[in-house]
Amino acid sequence: MTTATRFASTDNYAKGGVEIIGDEQPRRYLFSNMFEVADQSTVWERVVVARNLEFTIECVRAEGESPWYVCDHDETALSMQGDIEVHFIKPADSTVLPTKDHPGPVKLTGEPTGQAMGWVKLGHGHMALLPRGAAYQFRATNLGVLLLSPHWALPRDPGERAEGLDRRAMLDRQLRSLGDTRLPLSTFGWQARGLRGDGATQPWRCEDLSLRFDQLLDREHELPARATTGEWAARFSGWLKTAGWAGCADSGRP
Repeated sequence: MTTATRFASTDNYAKGGVEIIGDEQPRRYLFSNMFEVADQSTVWERVVVARNLEFTIECVRAEGESPWYVCDHDETALSMQGDIEVHFIKPADSTVLPTKDHPGPVKLTGEPTGQAMGWVKLGHGHMALLPRGAAYQFRATNLGVLLLSPHWALPRDPGERAEGLDRRAMLDRQLRSLGDTRLPLSTFGWQARGLRGDGATQPWRCEDLSLRFDQLLDREHELPARATTGEWAARFSGWLKTAGWAGCADSGRP
């Protein structure tokens, strides 16, 4: 048997699908084809095509020169079609930078003044880092398609929104510093609780997240010894909902 890799484009693509098992419903799943999205989008429009918790992936139709953007955290740009340049400037005016509680990039009114940092040329399959605090502009010589990630999105739940992204990032760094790739849920919950022996709190304390871990541990007794595929799917959906998974209805997350 021979296989062949076929690269899609806005002129030639095939959409995928989903096979439902158990009691799941197709309406809970959304499949986006980046080339179809780009084909129907306006120039430089950013359309979210995937999301995992606070992370989103945006699809962009690239033609000509984009506006200038700046972001308070790193992003990446992956070229899926066309030849695209990314130009960078270090803004002289620090007030153009978004505040830490503003996730994602902001569009500037024009080219900022500041030191030119150079540029990157992207071809098909090439990725560029969009550094934190650097203003950037895309320039496409022909019709292109970009995937931008990660773009932070705020949770709808007020408690989780109040935690802010900095504490989540510090918690992630703390967990990685433990050097164990197989941590139990109890350790995640304890670390997210962020309490020291003297009762003071750690800077990475995420109270709402620790509550979700505790709720997951409380549901451990629901694990059956045996179950049908449909029963496992239903239980797993319940665990995802408890965890606040983005795709679950009434999870407290978009």
